[in-house]
Amino acid sequence: MVAKKIDGRGRPALFDREQAVAIALEEFRRDGYDGVGVARLGAAIGVNPPSLYAAFGSKFGLFERAVELYARTSGEFIARALQSHEPVGGVLAQMFADAAREYTRHHDGGGCLVMNGSINCTNAAAADLTREYRKQTRTAIEGLIAREAPAAAPDLAGYVVFVLAGLSAAARDGASVGELLSFVDRAMNGIRTALAA
Repeated sequence: MVAKKIDGRGRPALFDREQAVAIALEEFRRDGYDGVGVARLGAAIGVNPPSLYAAFGSKFGLFERAVELYARTSGEFIARALQSHEPVGGVLAQMFADAAREYTRHHDGGGCLVMNGSINCTNAAAADLTREYRKQTRTAIEGLIAREAPAAAPDLAGYVVFVLAGLSAAARDGASVGELLSFVDRAMNGIRTALAA
């Protein structure tokens, strides 16, 4: 629950929006966009639905902020990997290892908000938002791979995103970090072969 700030006259002020977004992120990560209603979000944050609407405009507005926060925090390992100037195989192996650890960090299965947050989502805007994040990620990964294997980059980038999605799904199903890292080792064998071809 978000502690409400007190203004200079001793009255409750607006709730802490950043903390509210962090709480909403965890709710959406756990059960997806459609699985979390406004009443539940309000209860988790500690405010009533009208206050949520006043602060974020809509449930989607809050989801959008949550996805942005995820990309800057829990999902930051991808951006960090893409900025590396190390050999591509090592960069991808580190990115997958970071993903395995991040996706299993939560006791309830975890996974990736961008990969799982809008699966089978009935809200077109929420589905489009996460689809666009995935598309941008794939394009950036393709650019990374193209440094060493331009011809293979489009196919390999698709495979890398596929592996990330698989790691996220497996984490949500209860796979341990060790199990995910074992899968990463097998996936990297194929990736290294493709990079060397």
